[in-house]
Parts: sequence; C-alpha cells; structure tokens
Amino acid sequence: KRRSRMLALINKRLMAPSRSVSFVVGVASAIAHSSVSLAFLHGTSRRGCRHCASTKNRQSREHVGDAITNQSNNDDRGRFPPHLMTAFRDIQPRRPKHMPNIKRVRSVSDIHTDYKVNMEWAQSLKADPDCLLIVAGDVSHETSIIRKTLQILRRKFGAVSYTPGNHDLWIGKGFDNSIEKLASLMQLCDDIGVETGPVRIGDTGRGLWVTPLLSWHHQSFDTEPDIDPNCWGRIPSVEKLVADFRRARWPEPLSPRDDSVARWLDGINDYILGDLGETINDGSPILTFSHFLPRIELNPEKRYMTYPILNKAIGSVYVERRLRAMNSSFHIFGHTHFGWDAELPPDNVTSSQSSSSPNEAVQNVRYVQCSLSYPKEWEYRSRSLSVGTMSEEYGFYPVCVWEQDETGKGDGFPAEPLGGYWSDRYYHVERTPEIVDALPPWNAARFRQLEGGRIENYVRHNSTRFDNF
Repeated sequence: KRRSRMLALINKRLMAPSRSVSFVVGVASAIAHSSVSLAFLHGTSRRGCRHCASTKNRQSREHVGDAITNQSNNDDRGRFPPHLMTAFRDIQPRRPKHMPNIKRVRSVSDIHTDYKVNMEWAQSLKADPDCLLIVAGDVSHETSIIRKTLQILRRKFGAVSYTPGNHDLWIGKGFDNSIEKLASLMQLCDDIGVETGPVRIGDTGRGLWVTPLLSWHHQSFDTEPDIDPNCWGRIPSVEKLVADFRRARWPEPLSPRDDSVARWLDGINDYILGDLGETINDGSPILTFSHFLPRIELNPEKRYMTYPILNKAIGSVYVERRLRAMNSSFHIFGHTHFGWDAELPPDNVTSSQSSSSPNEAVQNVRYVQCSLSYPKEWEYRSRSLSVGTMSEEYGFYPVCVWEQDETGKGDGFPAEPLGGYWSDRYYHVERTPEIVDALPPWNAARFRQLEGGRIENYVRHNSTRFDNF
C-alpha cells in the first residue's frame, strides 16, 4: 500500500508534458528498489525511515550513489531518486542561453558578504555591462544576504552565473535539509535573473560556453598520505573541525561522512544541464566552474595547511570526471582561499607525457581560483591570496578569465599566467606529499611534536613565471 501511494504521488506531481515516459518509469523503478519511507520521498525527514537499521542505510546510500553514477556513465538522464526530484519539482532543467553581447568573463569566489567589508566591496565594484561575472560559491549562509548580493552584482554586470558553495547550503530557519536550501537558491536565481545553467556568450565561432557544476566535498577525494600520528599529535578529525558536518544537513540515506552527497549532487547536474549533446559541442571552447576542487594537486600538501586534516573536505573527483567528459579546457573553482593558476593533464597522464607528445589527444585543462576570502586573511597572507587583478594593487577586482578575441587567432583565455603563490611554487618545485613526519615552522607550534616528528626547513621560492603580468 505504501508503494502504491508513492507511485500515485510521484505520478501526480511529476507527470507533465515536458516529462518523458522514461522519467516516470525511472522513478517507479527507484521506488520499487528502495527501502526509504514516504516522509523521505518528500525530502523533509531528518531521521529517514525509522524502520531502517544502520546497515540498511549504508546499503541504500550505496544503491543511490551507484544509480546516479550509472546514470551519468550510461547517459540515462530519465532516472533520478524520487525524493531528490520532489525537492526539485518546481525547478526546470536549464536550457542553454545565448548572449552574443557579452564580450568578456570575470571570476570571483568566496565573497562572504555577511562581512560588512565584503558587502561594501560588492557595492563599490565598477560596472561592466559587457561582462559575465562568475560567482563560484560561498556568498553567505543567509538566504537574504545571498539575494541582496546577487542582485547588486546583477545590476553591475551584463550577466551573473552562480553555483552554490558549502556556506550557501548551511541550513537555517525555513529549511529541513540542504537539498531544500539548494532548490530554494535555484528558484531565487531564476527570480532575479542569475544564471545557473549553460550560457553561450560572444559571437558565433568566436564565443565561449560557460557552464556551472554543482558539487560537494568527500573525504575519499584526499588520496595523499596523512601526517604520521606517531610524529605529531593533537590533530583534530575533519568531522570535528569542519562546520559543514554540523551546519549542512542531508536526508538519509545521504551522509557527508562518505561520498554519497558528492555523487548525488553530481548526479543533479544531469538534470540541471539536461542533454547538452551537440548543442554545446559547436566548436567553441568550454569553461566550467564549481565551488569545490576537482584535483588534489590544486591545493598545497596537507602539512602546509593550517590544519593538515582540511584536505579531506575540499574537493570532489566527480567534478574532474564531469569536466573532462564535457571536454572543458578551462575550469574555475573556489573554497580553499588560495590564488591559483595551473595547467594539468588528465590525472592518469603525467605533465611530461602530455608535453612530450604534442600529437596525442591529451588535453590539458587550466584551473584558476580567484577568491575574495575573509577580510582578515588579506592582513596576514595576502601573498597566497593574490592572483591577477584580485589583489590590493588592482582593488580586488574580479579576474578576467576570457575576452573575445577580435582577431580570431586566440581562444580568448589569458595568454600569461595570472599568478598565485602556491601554483607558481609547484611550477618550479615538485609536490612531496609523502613527507608525513614534518611540519613547517608556522604549523609546528599548533600541534604536539612527538618522537620522530621534525620541523621542515621550508624555503620560499622566488617567482619568475609571471613577471610579465
């Protein structure tokens, strides 16, 4: 009887002219193989089904994640877990938009306008009506501030494209979980004219596709070894340290302690973006952006982080898989508050292989982060934040990452590196994540040095890669 009521509810709410038969069949199939309760289908239960034991919850998480992964791999976009689609019942798939009058793209992330100084920064930005501004997540945890900020930016730029960050999905009054908050933010963007789907800008043949990607972090993203607990003590766990595990809430069977949330949100991209297919493959370059990192190499080794455990809550391998599948050549990310500009081959191809084999079909992707960050951070580590025009010298203006090339000879992306202390360091110095017994001087005082632990003799490098910027 319960399953019959579920089917009746889903068919009533989701059967519409724009929905395909395969969609309804997929929903019915998901219900038939799921042990979730009717309350869970509504996406409003914090506890999930009270009859499910923890083992069944783990199995259900694996089933849901696998369904989405298989959906992406098999291109079966008609099948989604029903409770997810219930939360998004009023959100339509994003249809590609064409904006021929936009001539350039600027980027910023982590603007945190719940800080007064950062809100004043947004209000003081010089208008650029020919520009699309990318906001790669973390505006605020308050919906009212997100609305106010995006409205300000929308008035100053020709278009604004946005994807939520972790702070944006922290829940407060009015939301039972972060899926509801996400759906609410998508509707907010629709209401105020902010783009959350693919946009084609510039003239035909010389334009660019800009595509946001939803994402969330998962601990298995961190594939590098941890600091040896026999060498350094008092390093807290990521669950205790990172507020996302408390302030973002996900209905069961999703859990932030495995990769089910990250896989789930990646699966939503199939619905949000729809079947782009040949539409986006018109010969124009593709720029994608997400809040979370797609590669662990886009962050310093964990011993250099304020808390070495933070690398377990910064990225998603599903972002990298998706942007590579979309043939993206330029990716914007945020979250870690580092200025960054690096070019990397696929993670199963070394840089030497890609550079020594120019005739092989190995496409490098350029990864850039332009983070406004917290006001205090600019007081004590401005060097690691600065990138392009996101610096005190240039008034912290969003960084130009693409401009239409009127000559038709270039792709429009910056010809010179934009800077970034850490990304420039790794241009000169190889990463050494295998060093797990040492911490640099600025971190050593935070933790307890045990027998076998040592303090690294860290040598700062002198930048030579972007002297022409």
